[in-house]
Amino acid sequence: MQPNVQIKRHWAFAIPFFTATLPDSEALNQRLIAEFNASRDKHAFSHLHENRHENTYVDYSLTPSARPIFEFAEKAVGVFAGKPVVVPKQPEPGGLPWFWFNETKNRGGVTSLHNHWTPWSFFSGCYYLKVPPNSGNLVFSRKRSQTVAHGLTLQHSDFFSDIEIPPHPGMLILFPSWLDHCVRPNETDESRISLAFNLCLADGSKANFTTGAVVNG
Repeated sequence: MQPNVQIKRHWAFAIPFFTATLPDSEALNQRLIAEFNASRDKHAFSHLHENRHENTYVDYSLTPSARPIFEFAEKAVGVFAGKPVVVPKQPEPGGLPWFWFNETKNRGGVTSLHNHWTPWSFFSGCYYLKVPPNSGNLVFSRKRSQTVAHGLTLQHSDFFSDIEIPPHPGMLILFPSWLDHCVRPNETDESRISLAFNLCLADGSKANFTTGAVVNG
């Protein structure tokens, strides 16, 4: 490399995500937690992870207070997308529901790195109901999604910088479904409760994240 030559860094890509604090969230959270607790005998669960069921599925009819959360997300993401989107309230036949609760009750409980990508999942959201201090930040990672190609990983700290978000009750986070994320360990003896969901294009189109295009059919 020639001496005294300045190398300029430029960005070719940007990953958008959005946050908001919903109005009247304290009362909303109290109602939704009460509905969640009252329906415990009807909960369904996903796989075990770190000695806990990672996802808790509750029928929409048992948690009607989730409605303003979904409506807010649908309206916001519809603006980003330029077309209507929806959180389906019923699962596809033979499939899993499009929304679920995540209750981390045990100290040290974590959620490992993953994403929500499917051909139909366009955007995803997470809304926080109960967040004790130090109960686990949300982390977005670019280690898999943006920096690995043909087995080559870009070796520079900027490419590996995670985006860490301390949540609070009433906070809503919306992000592209393909974005890798995880949750730090719960360092308390109190439970953390959140509501996660996926949004799809209302016309049933597939979301093709390889090209950024929308593919019909």
